[in-house]
Amino acid sequence: MLCYLFTLLMGEVALDKILDYIKNGVDGKKPLSEAQEKAVMSESKHIRVLAGAGAGKTETLTRRILYLLLYKNVPPEEIVAFTFTEKAAQSMKSRIYMQITQIMGEEYAAKIGKMYVGTIHSYALRLLQDHFGYGNYDVLDDKQEMAFVMRRGYEIGVNSLDGRNYPDKCKKFVDAVNVVYDELIPRDKLREKNPEFYKVLEKYEQMLDDYHRLTFGRLIYLAVNKIKKRPEKLPKITHLIVDEYQDINHAQEELIKLIGKDASIMIVGERRQTI
Repeated sequence: MLCYLFTLLMGEVALDKILDYIKNGVDGKKPLSEAQEKAVMSESKHIRVLAGAGAGKTETLTRRILYLLLYKNVPPEEIVAFTFTEKAAQSMKSRIYMQITQIMGEEYAAKIGKMYVGTIHSYALRLLQDHFGYGNYDVLDDKQEMAFVMRRGYEIGVNSLDGRNYPDKCKKFVDAVNVVYDELIPRDKLREKNPEFYKVLEKYEQMLDDYHRLTFGRLIYLAVNKIKKRPEKLPKITHLIVDEYQDINHAQEELIKLIGKDASIMIVGERRQTI
């Protein structure tokens, strides 16, 4: 129904005119470069864009999304765009909304709310809450996670692990846990190599569940494992866009592969900008 409404509204603006807006900007004064235009209108299933700072990648991604929505008539709920920060996501959302409003009007722009533009962590949280039973869980940020471990560490056995003192043991434990999550280290190998740490990790995760808490690292880890077990729970995605691809870790890459399995994927990054 939503796609049908989009089609009706697009009848008011000719497709050739929409394409001109996308290529040259709404005012006709911001033409895409040849490389930008190639990326924006590519029909390839897998697209890799290498772009350094100041190369206009945000505008390229914005117009790619405009191209998908306005010219290709892709339903907004089938488009997912990952940015590195929430600030970057808000900037891209504002650009998309402003340009669609200028081209199609506010009524049309209001219909793009189902499109996801945000961080991969926020998307993982949405998946877990909406499809995998974590609707009543809150997320601990890095400082809250450390405070949680400091407060509950003796109960789960952190004090028995290696370290100069209790605060040092807590920090080392949190760092090690996030390595397990980020690298998707198999539990059987972890149990074999470091059974003491494995036992503390199991108790830690049980305590997090008891308190209905998630951590940033565990968000991606859980989303990957849940989707592997129940892939049918994943919403339909036909276009996945990933910015700052050079900074993703192994778990994030695996999540991108899973949710983009049947989608066209565009990645944007630059090795020299990696953190």
